[in-house]
Amino acid sequence: MKTLSCIISEILRPTDLADQLDRFTEKVREVVEFDRCVILHERKSTAISHGMVYRYGVRTDQADCSPGRTLCGPAVDLEQYLNCFTISNPLDHAFQWQDCRGEFNELGHITDDVASHMRGGEGVAACVRSSVSSAEDVGTVLQLECADVTVHLALLVSFIAMHLHATLAMKIMEVDQSDAGFNLGETVANPSLDLSGIRLTRKERDVIKWVIEGKTAWEIGKILCVSERTVKFHLTNVYEKLKVSNRAQAVAKVSRLGLI
Repeated sequence: MKTLSCIISEILRPTDLADQLDRFTEKVREVVEFDRCVILHERKSTAISHGMVYRYGVRTDQADCSPGRTLCGPAVDLEQYLNCFTISNPLDHAFQWQDCRGEFNELGHITDDVASHMRGGEGVAACVRSSVSSAEDVGTVLQLECADVTVHLALLVSFIAMHLHATLAMKIMEVDQSDAGFNLGETVANPSLDLSGIRLTRKERDVIKWVIEGKTAWEIGKILCVSERTVKFHLTNVYEKLKVSNRAQAVAKVSRLGLI
């Protein structure tokens, strides 16, 4: 538990988020045997809703093995997401879950996509909620696909989720949210960064600038003092925002729209 607490405490900055969550997940796997997991973090207020989605592992119907995947932006509604599964044996913040195999036509695209990652399985999960102000609430879900859920395992996952929730709430969401890729619906003061409705964060702009210069992800990581995986994480977000699939298309569209 001391090791897990240390790993959780190291989730400090959004630029390190992908690497730190991968490391955290690997440490959890040393304690709990699981095949797939999802970590969801949601921050809601009357003004805005944003959050984080982390998926780890692969479905049995997928051919290739993918590492963890992190996405910051629109939040997944935690209550709506958990309704996609049959929940039983609640204990503290934790509970058992099973795929309820239902049809959810009213789900948003992101919620449905994340739920599909865990469908067909069962295991243990925990949901922790708290309020950061009178008008703002945060919540975290840690969901693991595993067999033989015991009381001890449920309590362990509850303990891990509480520490993870506190770290995400206090250390990630209090940093510069524009740099983290949140506040996607807010108006941008500098119109040159919001042409055609496309907004790039500062880190994404830094990465794409060096891509234009012909630098590799490894070289960009050395220049920006971040890992190669973090560079690829930002570049993937740029591709999604620009609706492109490769570097050449991204460079062309960024140049055409004057986003840099």
